[in-house]
Amino acid sequence: MKIILVRHAHTHFNEIHLTQGWCDSPVTQKGIQQTENMAEKLKAFAINQAYCSPTGRAKETLEILIKNRNIPYQEDQRLKEIHFGIFEGTAIEIRAQMKIDSPESFIDQKMDYRPYQGEWIGDVIERQEAFFNQLTAGQDDQTVLVVGHGCSLFAWLNAHFPDFYKQFAFIKNSSAVILTYENGRWHFLQYLDAEDIQC
Repeated sequence: MKIILVRHAHTHFNEIHLTQGWCDSPVTQKGIQQTENMAEKLKAFAINQAYCSPTGRAKETLEILIKNRNIPYQEDQRLKEIHFGIFEGTAIEIRAQMKIDSPESFIDQKMDYRPYQGEWIGDVIERQEAFFNQLTAGQDDQTVLVVGHGCSLFAWLNAHFPDFYKQFAFIKNSSAVILTYENGRWHFLQYLDAEDIQC
């Protein structure tokens, strides 16, 4: 089975540096352009089905990626971003000043917003793991596109590939991580950086 993971497109909250977990903001023109170019790159893949987080930015990204393709898609709550609690919609600088996250919070799993009415990254990884376990059950020949979020996808990837953090630092907007799942094991194939695609 082949899985194509894509982080949602660049949004207005990304642009003005506001915390964006369960809250939402529209995709920017830059995000649309980069996603359209990523869609061109992904034409080389015969995608059978697609899933996305239910947030507007993830759905908009997915719809651009599969435009003009007859690919069914479903929304899944388990693909949502970490819930930042009372920090939703606030300046990212405020979270940085609070020092809630460690420099390697995706590895040591110290990203914990439960005291602030949000989520712990460990629980986010667990709900995504449940999604991927269900997805990979008995679908060996499928190629599946999954559109999600930066922190949640990155944390899940680091749980399976401990060196991913060191190699890529983070997943950029509209960028894709391509994996295979064979004999009960995940294998990393490729990272497609949206910023390396000419707009």
